[in-house]
Amino acid sequence: MRCPSFVLTLTWLLVVAGCGLNEFREQENRLKPLVQRRAPKEEVIALLGTTFVDYSRDHTNAASLTQFLNNEPTNRLVAVRERVAKWPNVMFYSTPEMMTWVFLDKDGKVVDFVVGAQ
Repeated sequence: MRCPSFVLTLTWLLVVAGCGLNEFREQENRLKPLVQRRAPKEEVIALLGTTFVDYSRDHTNAASLTQFLNNEPTNRLVAVRERVAKWPNVMFYSTPEMMTWVFLDKDGKVVDFVVGAQ
């Protein structure tokens, strides 16, 4: 009689995993239009809020981002590493489940983003 409990557990795991995937997808769907029209930083703040960390190259937090990425295994956050090297301005939003990295060009226009699990 282990089969019913296995099926219930598997179903529960799929539901929980699906909820997280929906949250990521929703975040991506909010950010895509900003990238498409190269929206200014102010629109990101209006959409996602003011609780972000500024890791832009000319900001004092830039060194802590470099240190953080250096301490992570090189096979983690590859997409973030690539974009940090390419774009000068980085906004980082975090929830207990999700990290959102927003990348802006030198003029402060949104050019890319990465959404992932914590």
